[in-house]
Amino acid sequence: ARGATGALVSMAFGFAMYGATFLLPMYLAQVQGYNSEQIGWTIMWSGAPQLIMMPLAAGLLKKFDARLLLTLGLACFGASGFINAEMTNLTAYDQLKLAQLVRAIGMSLTIVPLTALATGGIEQEQSGSASALFNMLRNLGGSIGIALLATQLDWREKFHSVRLGESVTAFSNAAQERLAGFTQHFLNLGADPASAGSQALAAVAGLVRREAYVMAYGDCFYIVGAVMMAMVLVVWFCRPVKGAVGAAH
Repeated sequence: ARGATGALVSMAFGFAMYGATFLLPMYLAQVQGYNSEQIGWTIMWSGAPQLIMMPLAAGLLKKFDARLLLTLGLACFGASGFINAEMTNLTAYDQLKLAQLVRAIGMSLTIVPLTALATGGIEQEQSGSASALFNMLRNLGGSIGIALLATQLDWREKFHSVRLGESVTAFSNAAQERLAGFTQHFLNLGADPASAGSQALAAVAGLVRREAYVMAYGDCFYIVGAVMMAMVLVVWFCRPVKGAVGAAH
């Protein structure tokens, strides 16, 4: 039962870890227009702190129940997903630091005790194979997560586009004011009235699509957070393990 529970948590962790790694660069490129270097510097905040946290997590495992550390790690990871779920079109490098740091702590406090919890009752000669199996399950969960989140992102973007589009009508004063502002802007740039009107419509449509994507990314991060929080309950169906770092990697 412990192995099955560990396998479930491993797959869910892979779902969240690889899912977040997939979503954030996509958001930064699509919404913020970041290039590869800017994306790298941004996501660094979730990677670099793990260099410090990983050895600390291994040390804590020698003193505390793996389930307790895993609960804290999953909760931190889940919290980072909920923080990202509140993103707006202004969320960029500075605004993402907190969620990234919380996720780094969560990942470090999850990876080490999860392997120990899943393989703690297995004989020493089989520990290598067991560790490889759980790493494979984590990668499998990641593959499933990326596929599901990519599909969900597409669905939710279409849904939010339709809902937002319902508000951008000839009867909406805010929409008409924004359209008039864009039209005047393009007229000032030298466009003729017909072209200015077309460009203004395209600009408004672009804003609607951008906001729909921001909301869709938020929905996907909410799913990541919810999956991690659900695993907090599953962890406590495992038997306690302490001090067995084993083949964690």
